[in-house]
Amino acid sequence: MKRMICEAVMMLCVLLLVMPAGASDYTLGIYGNANMDDVIDEADIAYVEGIIAGTNEANRVCRRQL
Repeated sequence: MKRMICEAVMMLCVLLLVMPAGASDYTLGIYGNANMDDVIDEADIAYVEGIIAGTNEANRVCRRQL
């Protein structure tokens, strides 16, 4: 029984180490990350203003919000 618990804990530790590495290539697809640079800041506001003005093209995240 102790061996099974020890193996389960080790498997959970391995999963916790692997999961963040798999997510590191993911681009943040949430409201606010308009320019897709993985940072929510003033540049996103400027990008959305450009979409409204017609100077920037809407990306997949912005199209989903419209």
